[in-house]
Parts: sequence; C-alpha cells; structure tokens
Amino acid sequence: MNKLWLLALLPLAACSMQQSAIDQPIEANSSFVFGNNLHCEILVSTQKDDIGKIITLMDLETDHPRALFASGSDSPMKKVGEYEGSLTIQLATPAGSIDSITLDKETGLFARAVVGNMGSPYAGASRGACK
Repeated sequence: MNKLWLLALLPLAACSMQQSAIDQPIEANSSFVFGNNLHCEILVSTQKDDIGKIITLMDLETDHPRALFASGSDSPMKKVGEYEGSLTIQLATPAGSIDSITLDKETGLFARAVVGNMGSPYAGASRGACK
C-alpha cells in the first residue's frame, strides 16, 4: 500500500520541481529605463532551449507594438493592458496559438507564456530581464 502512495506522489513532486525552476529569483537591472525598444533575455524557462535567447520588443510606446523573436520572426503584438507600472502585449494567431508578455516598466523584468497547438498541444513559461 505504501508503494502505491509513493507512486501517486511522484507526478506531484515532478511538477513542484519544474515550477521551482521557473520561480528562480531574477535581479532587476537598477539602471533600467523603459523605452520604445527593448532587448529582453530569457533567464529561466520551462523550455531549456529558450534560456539565453533574446526577444526584441519594438514600438512599445505606440499603438502597434511588435516583437522580434530569436527565431527571426517579427510579429505584430496587441496591447492588452497598460498601466503606470506594467505593460502586457499579446499575439494570438488564427491557428489558436497565444504568446503573451507582461513587462514591469520599472524594473525591466518580464514574464512570458506561450500556448498553442502545432501538431500537438504545447505550453511554456519563461521569465527574464530587459535592457
């Protein structure tokens, strides 16, 4: 009976370990200044291949922001929320994929979530810092 409980708890332990990787503390850049164009580096991610990649956010102070991803794709983004201290931009494709980035305008830290279905459903989360 004890072995069954152990087996039942293994998936929970794996989930909590993965979550702790994305929750690693990230130091804010004390000299960060929010601007129209920012270079943002992914520092922690559920997708290990994304760590170290750069996302360039452009035209943030306009009504038509864009993002240049490490893959080379330049995508129009939509402002879905802007407040004094934060900005959230999002890309939603006709195929149902969503890429959402929330940026802290005071520290330059960001969080990104991606979900969709390209052959099979996928999801990922990452965090990083902009300059």
